[in-house]
Amino acid sequence: VVGSAHRGKRIILSMGLLWTAGGVFATGAAWALDALIPDPNWQWRALVMVSAAPSLLLLLLFPWLVESPRFHLGAGKRQAAEETVRKIALANRASAFPRNFRLREPSAPSSRGEGATIARVLFGEDLWPTTLILASLWFLNMGSYYGICFVTPIYFKAQHDNEYVAAFVSSVSEVPGILAVSWAADGVGRRGALIAGYSVCAVATALLSLSAYLPYAALVTSAVFSRASAMASIMALYLYTPEVYPTQARNAALGLGSACSRVAGILVSYLSFRSETLASAVAAIAVYAWEFVRARVPETKGLSLEEIERMVQEAEEFSDEDKKVREKIEARNALENYVYSMKNTLNDSEKGVADKISDDDKEAIEKALEEA
Repeated sequence: VVGSAHRGKRIILSMGLLWTAGGVFATGAAWALDALIPDPNWQWRALVMVSAAPSLLLLLLFPWLVESPRFHLGAGKRQAAEETVRKIALANRASAFPRNFRLREPSAPSSRGEGATIARVLFGEDLWPTTLILASLWFLNMGSYYGICFVTPIYFKAQHDNEYVAAFVSSVSEVPGILAVSWAADGVGRRGALIAGYSVCAVATALLSLSAYLPYAALVTSAVFSRASAMASIMALYLYTPEVYPTQARNAALGLGSACSRVAGILVSYLSFRSETLASAVAAIAVYAWEFVRARVPETKGLSLEEIERMVQEAEEFSDEDKKVREKIEARNALENYVYSMKNTLNDSEKGVADKISDDDKEAIEKALEEA
């Protein structure tokens, strides 16, 4: 429901700030309940009940949630789909909207043919490098984030001597990163925002591994920058991932990224117990290294989703043409090699092939070889 001009800023601010607000709410509630309820057995029970409140609020808001026009079309509800598009245009202040516009039927869920599955789209001949790169980035980026989440409260706890306060402050430190990337995504582009986020994350997290040599103030500053940049990178990646896929594969691409994220979180939770700073430092450096691989994926800043989808389709078409040209060249090379070999065989007196055929047959073969 967001136009291309401000898609980055609006999606990142809405998603990122709500994500962080949830973390701040949870840690703040734990902090308050710890102070208000002396019995530990009732502290966690009260926290569970308080944590359920946002879910109940979400259920109440569902009737006002805008459904996807594509879903309406797939369900045969064309009028509902067109009405949703009109609402989207109104929300984005579209200057001109045709009164008689009609939506076309959604394309078949395939990049190569009718009836192909989403998996074949994601891992098809043209998109599998993009899918593997982005899946790796999700794994490494979230591994870095979760590792940093385990580490950063330690530095704030040393000052406040309260785990809940430390978790609350470290959660709030994500806000500057979200604000920065919301500008960078539309300002310098998605790739630029990711490169900046990974770079800051790698440097800041590496500094945390030098806790024996740096003053406390420097470690706290590094913790803030580390947590903020890790969160900023996640938001840029969340924005970027669906933009480089055709419509029918966008949700699946985000789902794959989310699955890779959860695996990273499970692994990092075990690594962090063994080496709190090493786990996040290694993850951050790995993310930074993978950024060079990610640079192969095209920029999507300022492009509408329709333009991006057309770029993907054109890339597939050119891929088919390139394959046909390559096959033609290979066939020509094979023919030239065969002609060259036959000429040598006919003129090789040691093999004696020319002595076994008549002059007329030899002349006919040579003529055919010349024409080939």
